[in-house]
Amino acid sequence: MNQSAVRFPFQLVLMALTSALFGYCFYRSFTEFATPEQTIQVNNLTPQQIKQIGKPPGEITVGLIIRDFLTFDPIKNDFVFIGNIWFSYDPETISIDLLSKFRFDKAEILEKSEPSSTIIGNRFVVNYTIKVHFKNQLLYQYFPFDDHQLTLQLINPYALAYDVSFNTVPSNFEVTPATKSQGWTVINKTTSPGYSELQGVENPTPYPTVLFTIDYLRTGIRQAFTILLPLLALFFVSLFSFSLEPAQYATRSMAITAGSITAILAYKFVIENISPVAGYFMISDYIYLMFLCAISLTFILSIVALNQSVGIKKFLIVLLHLFVCISFVYITLFWTPR
Repeated sequence: MNQSAVRFPFQLVLMALTSALFGYCFYRSFTEFATPEQTIQVNNLTPQQIKQIGKPPGEITVGLIIRDFLTFDPIKNDFVFIGNIWFSYDPETISIDLLSKFRFDKAEILEKSEPSSTIIGNRFVVNYTIKVHFKNQLLYQYFPFDDHQLTLQLINPYALAYDVSFNTVPSNFEVTPATKSQGWTVINKTTSPGYSELQGVENPTPYPTVLFTIDYLRTGIRQAFTILLPLLALFFVSLFSFSLEPAQYATRSMAITAGSITAILAYKFVIENISPVAGYFMISDYIYLMFLCAISLTFILSIVALNQSVGIKKFLIVLLHLFVCISFVYITLFWTPR
């Protein structure tokens, strides 16, 4: 091999460095929580409102236990869980018939058992076994490095927030760890009691509510690897066109880069099949376009620099690696607020 072809060890060293940087970005993306979803805010009665009422509303302590997810699919935004919800209250505050009219906003209670009750001191504790199907307004801009925040809003639109209020603490909210085997890990749970109001009416009536929020960190790397590794491999293969002797393998050199472009265009259909349905660009789209640009540039530069010196070819290879590395670091670490 003469001086017009770049030696393979030079290529392998750059590929190893690029792969190491990608591995670091992968590690950061799967260990630090980042989501574009915003936490829902609830209202709380002010001291002035309580003063106008004349007395504070009766307090109902609420607890939720999610024992298992029958369906846990963030990609399709579909969730079904079975669990228990319990209420601890003074029977003079609210009747059990009115209490049993609770529901979850933007969700469907598929099954609800008859209440089982016990008396602790002067308070009743009522427990229901429930099966709930719900969806959230999930955002997928960070896919396949997306984390998500799931929210369940417990409401009772038949009760007045001036008469009764829901109260809870995070320790009353329990979530099964079973989703870890599906590539998702619970990293935080919060509860936010308050009140909500019916929208679209002239004089909205406030009713008690509690927000149960779960932060899920994506720990499964299968989809990210499925998207990234073939694209990275195609980029590396296209760069080998600079390592072929132009006098003997000019046609083969162009065939390698042209084949890489064809392969990456075809691979877009695979990415679409494993990606969420969204009308906006996701990180997976930006990564795909980054590699498409890099491989297209490699095709053009391999023709332009076909008979150039090995020093110029090495410089072009380094520039292409820098383009891919800087773009990937920006997309995964700086474009997302980690």
